[in-house]
Amino acid sequence: MRNGSSTTSNDLSKFRWSSTALTSPWWLVFLLGVSVSGCLFFKPAPPPSGSEKTPPQAPPEAEKEPTTVPPPDSAGFTLHLEPTRLYVERGKRARLQFTVKRTDGFQGDVTISVSGLPPNVTAKTPVRIPRSEESGSLTLSTRRTTAFQKTTITVTGLSLVNKKPMTHRQTVTLLVSRALGEFRETVPDVRRVGQTRRSPDRQFLLMIERGSDAGIPQAYAATFLTVAGKPRRASLGFYVDSSSKQGGGGFCAGSAAGVVLSAKPITLEQRADYTFAFLSLHHPQVAPEFEVHSTNGLSFVRPRVFFSRDCTLVAFIGANLAGAEQKSLTMIDLVTGSRLGPAIPYNGEFVATVVLYADQATVEITADGKTTRYPISERDQPSGQKQH
Repeated sequence: MRNGSSTTSNDLSKFRWSSTALTSPWWLVFLLGVSVSGCLFFKPAPPPSGSEKTPPQAPPEAEKEPTTVPPPDSAGFTLHLEPTRLYVERGKRARLQFTVKRTDGFQGDVTISVSGLPPNVTAKTPVRIPRSEESGSLTLSTRRTTAFQKTTITVTGLSLVNKKPMTHRQTVTLLVSRALGEFRETVPDVRRVGQTRRSPDRQFLLMIERGSDAGIPQAYAATFLTVAGKPRRASLGFYVDSSSKQGGGGFCAGSAAGVVLSAKPITLEQRADYTFAFLSLHHPQVAPEFEVHSTNGLSFVRPRVFFSRDCTLVAFIGANLAGAEQKSLTMIDLVTGSRLGPAIPYNGEFVATVVLYADQATVEITADGKTTRYPISERDQPSGQKQH
């Protein structure tokens, strides 16, 4: 060939062999086998996304509505109170606790009420106990005008059980009484003419003046007034001993009572006269006056006065003139206008306390290792007799 290239016969023969080989039938058999093998050994490609069909699923079971089962006929509640005997000092408050026990599946609210309350005793009711709670309380309030008394009140629990009202009732003994606690000493130290003293609760005023100005024979006069200037009672006369400086007036710490001490020397003896006046604004009909005499001679017993916490009871200490003991204790109830039992003779010290004993306010006196109890009458009317 030209341009330096030529084709030989051998090259042509190779080309012809290749063409012949390609057209040979056994190649067809080989290609057919490969095609068949591809069908046997290669997995076809997955169809496009979204083209497959989701097999039908069984619908979910319908949710069953809960069945409300009413409580059995035995369902209900019980009511428990604490305490079952409730003490309250006149003019103060006391709390009553209660517990509700639900039974046999009962889950309802319970309403608490109270009935049978005496005059001037109140309670904030009704009190609701929700289903999530089991206890509660109510407060009983008294006034200074509430009468001393012992009575029974009723506490009722009410609820609906199976659409029917159910009630439970419990009774409580209510005691409206004196203040509990130990007696405290009071010193009548107001004695100078022109001197005044206001009571601790600022309801009363004590004024000292000359006896002649008040029209009484004693050297000095003690007059108890209200803060508005209205006389509470007649002036009380007293003397002041020049040596001991005894004599004068004063108030109980609770201001419900006044006391006047008169000390008049008589030869070798001293006569100390105590006069007590109950000054309650809320019980004007109750104003007993006591004249307790104590002869202080060679016994050297100093008269002393102790009041209960609410100033309704007085313990007077004086010389004992009727026995071997040096001292004598006289207990006086200023509300009822009477003495509590006979005088108690003793030598050492004493302790007087108002306590609850057998569900009754009681004065408990311990002197020389011996204990004496005097029950306190729960009434507001004086006996009408002047004690000497």
